[in-house]
Amino acid sequence: MRAATRAATRGAVRAVVRVVSVSLAVAAGALLAAGCSSGDGTQPHTKSSSASEAKDPSHDGLADAIGKAIRADKGYSIRDATDLNRDAGHSEPRYWKVCFQEKNAELDAVDFAVVLKGESCPAEEGGHVRVPKAPRLVGADFSDAYQKVLRMGYPAYRIQVFYGSGGVLDDADLDRVRGEVCTQSPRAGAAFGDPDHVKLYVAEGRCPS
Repeated sequence: MRAATRAATRGAVRAVVRVVSVSLAVAAGALLAAGCSSGDGTQPHTKSSSASEAKDPSHDGLADAIGKAIRADKGYSIRDATDLNRDAGHSEPRYWKVCFQEKNAELDAVDFAVVLKGESCPAEEGGHVRVPKAPRLVGADFSDAYQKVLRMGYPAYRIQVFYGSGGVLDDADLDRVRGEVCTQSPRAGAAFGDPDHVKLYVAEGRCPS
């Protein structure tokens, strides 16, 4: 909190009274400023410091912001700064940047509101943005397609991969997938806000003609 004190002194008739009044106002302002600081020189948490604060135009990368919170021995939470309500907290931090942050004194934590690095921050948290479109993944190598979905801020645990004639693969088995994406859901060009799942059907090699 930045303590801002304004001492207003109404003019009295006598000059001596005016001088005394100004001196008292300055002394009171100094006492008030001292009272707003804790004994160790740090500023206490107040409502104004807990409100969402816009970052400067450089915008910290989320991974760096998380690192700072951890080094300060603080907890943290992550949420989408837009009205898309994407599952940013379970996505890879390297794809996001911080637009707003809020100090939570009760939990000794910092709450980060984020957007993807290629996006602009909304004017205020929860601001409306255009829903992105699903990329074309059919015909792409599985590894490239998978990474493209991740770069859209989509969490890996919600990507379902069907390989060959089998069912959904476990995450531990994805390293053995070699082939082209033959079918995708959502389809290319469809709205891609926060779908329940992304499904990739991958051939063992090339897709059948």
